[in-house]
Amino acid sequence: MGDIGEHWLHFIARIPGVGRIVACDKNSARATVVDRVVAGAMHQGYYPEIEFREIDLFDVKRTTELIKEVDPEAIFQSACVQSWWEMFTLPRDWFLKLMPSVIGGWAMMHLSTTYSLMKAVKEAGYYGKIPVVIATLPDIVAPALAKVDLEPTCGGGNAQLRIPQIKRIVSREMNVPVTAVEVWQVGEHAGIGTPEDPLPWWVKVEVNGEDVTEELGGVEGMRRRLGRPYWDRETLQGPPPQQATAAAFLANFIDVLFDTKRFVGTVPGVKGLIGGYPVRLGRRVELALPKEISLSEAMSINEEAARKGDALEEIKSDGTIVITDAAHKILKEVFDFDHKEWGLEENVELAVELNKRFRKFKTSLL
Repeated sequence: MGDIGEHWLHFIARIPGVGRIVACDKNSARATVVDRVVAGAMHQGYYPEIEFREIDLFDVKRTTELIKEVDPEAIFQSACVQSWWEMFTLPRDWFLKLMPSVIGGWAMMHLSTTYSLMKAVKEAGYYGKIPVVIATLPDIVAPALAKVDLEPTCGGGNAQLRIPQIKRIVSREMNVPVTAVEVWQVGEHAGIGTPEDPLPWWVKVEVNGEDVTEELGGVEGMRRRLGRPYWDRETLQGPPPQQATAAAFLANFIDVLFDTKRFVGTVPGVKGLIGGYPVRLGRRVELALPKEISLSEAMSINEEAARKGDALEEIKSDGTIVITDAAHKILKEVFDFDHKEWGLEENVELAVELNKRFRKFKTSLL
């Protein structure tokens, strides 16, 4: 695929009955990572069989053949052309200048790989038969793919990462065990904003089965407690920590793989909907909205949050991505990248091209 970035360009297929994991990547250096994973498991008394395979997800025919060969029980997809946190590696002034284009203006980086994979899954005859959990901007990618019947099972991370934060805050404040706290949340990848500049968001909190949301000040009370948005910090250099994100994806993957039907307060990329929703996770994902909010209200919250916070104007009926005028303007001004909207088949070409322009621009700043 050429020099299109080095971040998480792989997917994992697991076969529980055989205890075998196949880790696939375009970069053979990842084989070292696989070796370290095996060593780490052995330290803990586990002895998995993990096989490394090189793959180009943009080669749909070869990926289809590999899927048939592996005969996976499930697939975990975390491949992208350019990771979302690449923006953090730019000087602060430039990152802030590009903020109006994040995340929607760069959605092709995540759509291209997942679209290619899902086409292969379908062509191999596995679509709808095995779960596919994606780590590639599921709030936007999953609903876009759902438009053309290539929907993954679910995503993970993003708004889901606030659930442990909320539980710990409530646990400390109300002096109760974390296990006594339950959270329902409707939220999109873009975040919740600040009290001064809020993004649409909805939350319900129970302690020992009793609704304490209003006691905590409702949505605005929790917004104040959660603090500043993820990008608002003194320095914006380098990638942010990803351990919690990885843990959330893995937990979701296990739930769908083993059909646990576990309640999770927010999961992105479900049922072809933008943003995240409370669900029960299993081979079939079920929405678990509480009685206090309707599906139409939840959809409106997530769609507006995506528009205001993630520069996503619309996903058309054929999966075409339409970004906001502000995002389009910034990308055109900085990278001479003039695409207000693009269809699914254009994602690969546009992702490779914008990535090249980004890397050339970044080099010019050094």
